[in-house]
Amino acid sequence: MSSTTQLNSVQLSTWMSSVEGSPTMALNAKAMALQAAGHDIVNLAAGEPDFDTPVHIREAAQRAMDTGKTHYTPTSGIPELREALVGWVSERTGRSYNTDQIMVTAGTKFGVYLGLASYLNPGDEVLVPAPYWVSYPSMISMLGGRQISVWAGPEKSYKVSVDDLDKAITTRTRGIIFNSPSNPTGAAYTRVETEGIAEWAQRRNVWILSDEIYSSLRYVDEPYCSIVGADSRSSEWQILADGFSKAYAMTGWRIGVLAASTNLIKAATRMAGQTTSCPSSISQYAALAAVTGPQDEVTRMRDEFKSRRDRTQALLEDIEGLGVCEPHGAFYFFLDVREFLGRHAPDGSTLDTSDALCTYFLDHCGIAVVPGEGFGAPGYIRLSYASKIETLTEAASRLKQGFEALK
Repeated sequence: MSSTTQLNSVQLSTWMSSVEGSPTMALNAKAMALQAAGHDIVNLAAGEPDFDTPVHIREAAQRAMDTGKTHYTPTSGIPELREALVGWVSERTGRSYNTDQIMVTAGTKFGVYLGLASYLNPGDEVLVPAPYWVSYPSMISMLGGRQISVWAGPEKSYKVSVDDLDKAITTRTRGIIFNSPSNPTGAAYTRVETEGIAEWAQRRNVWILSDEIYSSLRYVDEPYCSIVGADSRSSEWQILADGFSKAYAMTGWRIGVLAASTNLIKAATRMAGQTTSCPSSISQYAALAAVTGPQDEVTRMRDEFKSRRDRTQALLEDIEGLGVCEPHGAFYFFLDVREFLGRHAPDGSTLDTSDALCTYFLDHCGIAVVPGEGFGAPGYIRLSYASKIETLTEAASRLKQGFEALK
């Protein structure tokens, strides 16, 4: 017998074991599995448009395949797309960029991660307005940083103030993540509010990572104000993550944009070169068509989302005890369900968390919505209205019946 000790199994690393799964992805996967098994499930868990990618974008991808554009590209993206993105990003932000400050990423999520990885050192603190997108805390933690949540509830329309940020900042605070319009709340900061936070960041010497993936999906008359453009400092202080998933219905194409200083883009490109390498070549040519082609489909989809929001809000407000705050962007309702916590389901179980409440809705009412715990907001749930109005009407009916059945 060998003297070498034999292990029964190989253990995952401590680092990998500490990474939490995405609650939105988990809930969506469970709902899809139930649907595949033949269950009648209304799935409003995923943050995904129900529209197909516009035809001219799909045709551009087909041409790319037909003409042999199926090989590796530069890690930071094909030159013609980066050139087009210079104008696209500059117009949206009001800030001048060049191609050395633009990187095409394998999804906007990876762009956010690259931005954080470029500036975070172990122990650094990042202010994160809450409710927040579920992946921000895990990304910060994976990089050795520390997330500091800054809460703003429905009484503040889910928007933090400069006073809120001043109370949260410490000597270890290095940056802030700004997401407007917001996932999960749909909150959209006004120009005055955005400029105020940009001025605060400048005064406090913190960098800004602006996640603007929903910037084209706003339902207010005021023109969009990017915090990147509102900050008058040099480009070292701002990181912009954007992409094509939401506005262009391109979630499965996995293509994003990172705009920042030349030094940051160089560093992020090196990191991508050692991890994902280049984004899909086919997706890049599709994105080029999205940027340079007609924008009427973006407008049509945005207008349809607004119509769905209006009609769904009326249905939700008919549910007694449910807190409904009108979203001004994205395609989510973030619902206050604290009134219902502690009540009992028909089977006698106590629903003392929003997680338990969402499990009840899925298992007993056939509707998938996401609990607020993963968004830093226990006592709330997220509902996506990126579905046909008939589906949303059925969802509201199931929610109402489910709430009314609680004792």
